[in-house]
Amino acid sequence: RVLPDVNIARLAVNDPDIFYADISTGLRAVIVLVEVMPGRDVMSMVSKQPKLLWQEDLAGRLGRAIALLIKLHPSRDEDVVKDMIAEHPELIWRMEYYTKATMIDDLPIEIQNMMVVADQSIGYTFRYYRNRRTNYQAELSSSEPFEQQT
Repeated sequence: RVLPDVNIARLAVNDPDIFYADISTGLRAVIVLVEVMPGRDVMSMVSKQPKLLWQEDLAGRLGRAIALLIKLHPSRDEDVVKDMIAEHPELIWRMEYYTKATMIDDLPIEIQNMMVVADQSIGYTFRYYRNRRTNYQAELSSSEPFEQQT
């Protein structure tokens, strides 16, 4: 099987263009995903977004999305960002529209909500990652709850 653990019928229902996909391009895409996203469920990503299989510049798009999200995400952590992309692979394309974003507020609320921890607010998410970075040595003061670290 070319795509283990992937229901091809479900892919076809989600995106009928899968029938026009080139097998070698699809295999290269899976290899890129495995190399760039180690430890993540690549086949689940493909099931959610079948068009991953026929993107010619997947490595470039994925690299740009990861870099931009690292810059904007409250954690500034590559592993956290890769986990977010694995859960929401549509971000690989969506982030192409926000290349000029300099802060999280420049993103649509839907993407901001993908970043929140435990269904809390974005302010809580910033505090959580700041406390985690400082090993919980210093809590945020109430005067600076939304300040982003650079």
